[in-house]
Amino acid sequence: MRGDEVTVDRGSLLEAYALPEGATPHVRMNFVSSLDGAVSIGGRSGGLGDQADRLAMRVMRTLADVVLVGAGTVRVEGYGGVRVGEADAAWRLEHGRAPQPRLAVVSSALDLDPQHPFFAKAVERPIVVTHAAAPADRRAALSAVADVLVCGDGGARADSDGAVDLEVMLASLVDLGIGRVLCEGGPRLFGALMNADLVDELCLSLSPMLVGGTAGRISRGAVEMERSMHLVHVIPAGRPAVAAVLARLIGVSGRPQRRRARGSSSRPSRACRSAGVRPPSRGRRCGSRHRARATAWHRARCSSPP
Repeated sequence: MRGDEVTVDRGSLLEAYALPEGATPHVRMNFVSSLDGAVSIGGRSGGLGDQADRLAMRVMRTLADVVLVGAGTVRVEGYGGVRVGEADAAWRLEHGRAPQPRLAVVSSALDLDPQHPFFAKAVERPIVVTHAAAPADRRAALSAVADVLVCGDGGARADSDGAVDLEVMLASLVDLGIGRVLCEGGPRLFGALMNADLVDELCLSLSPMLVGGTAGRISRGAVEMERSMHLVHVIPAGRPAVAAVLARLIGVSGRPQRRRARGSSSRPSRACRSAGVRPPSRGRRCGSRHRARATAWHRARCSSPP
């Protein structure tokens, strides 16, 4: 088999990355990394990807309701005019979805130019996720080119920039009917989603190269804590000597299991009790991700009322 090329195609990847019906909310992370853990080369992640990685990303965008990125990723990678192709748009329509996934950017400072290609070339009206303490003039300017979601008051429950409440963001996206989230970075947003215990799965393309240098990891700023994941598949792609690897991992029993510190409580939170719902499973904390108001999202994460 040496020298034989392992190929992947759109149809097989649509099946491999399919989500169960009703799997919402669902947060899927998609990253590419070198063999030595670098998340970028020359300051950008694009140099690590190959044809198989790009096809997998295309398939995951086809399956998503919304593509979520951090403001830093928009500035570095561009994201102008992101869209799925005609065949993928037709697939989405056949499966009862809008032709194109929406784009959403998370920003605390709102240091985004309304004329940036992210907005100017968008095929669907973009979404900006921020907080109540963000500059009012920037919120007003961006409201002309995007739907602005105010998530949190800028307090301690926040992303790495210290402001956006990602739990409220997810609840808001579900309320808009776009709960299947594909997050494409950057590392700070990944770390913040990990801290909020909102990551359902990780799809990682392993690039067959060593990079060295000072590039960071795929996550940054996450608190050190064990989060168990279950391997769904590993797909080699390309010639065996230089094959990229497409891996999909999903959290055990839904979201990644976080090992509780000794002495931590398994009681429902006040919000969960007031909504008349139980914690997600016996012995598990209701936790911060259940603090959202009693919406469909909240009840979907808890068992039925007693």
